[in-house]
Amino acid sequence: YQNNPHNLHTTYYLGQTYESLGDWKNAYKFYDIRAHQSGWEEDDFLAHYKAAYCADNLAKQDSNITWDFVHNLYLKAYARRPTRIEPLIRISIHYFEEKNMPLAYLYAKYALDVPYPEKDTNFVEKEMYHYSRYLLVGLTAWDMHQYKVGEYALQKALELHPDNALIKSNLEIYRARN
Repeated sequence: YQNNPHNLHTTYYLGQTYESLGDWKNAYKFYDIRAHQSGWEEDDFLAHYKAAYCADNLAKQDSNITWDFVHNLYLKAYARRPTRIEPLIRISIHYFEEKNMPLAYLYAKYALDVPYPEKDTNFVEKEMYHYSRYLLVGLTAWDMHQYKVGEYALQKALELHPDNALIKSNLEIYRARN
C-alpha cells in the first residue's frame, strides 16, 4: 500500500485483512479510502458497505461514532447499488435490536421486494436474501398489523431452516390469529 496507495485492490484487501483481524478502526480507514476511489461498480459498492459495517462495529465500542453517522454510511452504500440489500438488512437489524419494530420492519420489508442480484458476483451475502430478510419481516410484521406478510415471511424463512424453534413458534402465533 505504501508503494502504491492508489491500487484499488490493495486498498480494499487491506481493509478486508483488518476486518478479519477484528481491527475495526483500521478496517474502516482502508475501506473508507477505497470508497473514495472509483473502480468497478460492485467493488465501489462493497467498499462503501464494508466501511459502514466497520463503522457500525466501531460505534458499539466508541461513543464518538453515532448511529446517525453509521446509518448515513449504510444509505450511501445502498444508493451506490440499490440492487443489493445488505445495507438495508444491517439497518433493520440495528432497529430490531433497539426494539424499534416500525423501522426494523420498514427496512426489511423494502428489502423483501428486491430480487436476488443474479448478475453480481462479488461477495453477495446470500443468507440475507434467502433467510434474514424473511425472518426480520416475520418477526416485525406482527407489531405493524401486517399479519399475512409476517406469516408469508416466516414460512419462507422456515423453508431454509425447517427446525428453527423461534420461527415455528412465531408462525404458530400468526396461524392462531386466523
